[in-house]
Amino acid sequence: MTHFLCQFKPFHGPSTALAHPGLLQRRNGQASDDRAPVDPDTPAGLAGYVSILGHAALHALAHGGGAPAAADSTSHELNVRTYVHLDGVPGVWFFSLDASNALAVWGARVAYGLPYFRARMQLQEHHSVVHFTSTRTHPGAPAAQFEATWTGGDPLPSAAPGSLDFFLTERYCLYAARGGQLYRARIFHDPWPLRRAERLSFTSTMLESQGLPTPREAPLLHAQGAPLQVGIWRLEKV
Repeated sequence: MTHFLCQFKPFHGPSTALAHPGLLQRRNGQASDDRAPVDPDTPAGLAGYVSILGHAALHALAHGGGAPAAADSTSHELNVRTYVHLDGVPGVWFFSLDASNALAVWGARVAYGLPYFRARMQLQEHHSVVHFTSTRTHPGAPAAQFEATWTGGDPLPSAAPGSLDFFLTERYCLYAARGGQLYRARIFHDPWPLRRAERLSFTSTMLESQGLPTPREAPLLHAQGAPLQVGIWRLEKV
């Protein structure tokens, strides 16, 4: 992937994001219904986070008999995710993933059971200024739009274990649920090279389309400092 914009949305007080119908916190080690039995993962002393993460020119490589070849296609992508763990293994949980490549949407839905949606996306870059727009076009899906302009700044040092940057970016598995069963897929990538980012404009209904409240706080922004290739292994039952 060659560019991304990451918008982190903190939720204070009770973790509102984890009341979402697609995600359930375990109580006493047991889930009270058939929703995903994963636990929220939060930075020490802070509230839970929900992120809007945008990729441009995405090249996701499937390994171990996972997604079909369609998942290797070039595509712009925008996802809404939160941070979870199961039995001490941290990962991400996706509320939605919008992509501009219809074949990639189909492949990811079939292979991973993830909530992918078709969207019309556009990326424009002029010197250090990046403009990214997305409008969901998937039939029957809740309407969702995103527009942002930002500039990339100076490179940031490598994220140190225990830091907020490390917590938000160094995630090496995803969780998904389908047919009443919880799955985990390993993800491989080098540590994310980060740059400072300055937001010039921003409008979004990505969180609201999932029934999540509009956060009150200003977002925390990062930009990618260099191209990054991501590998995804097949789903395994957990």
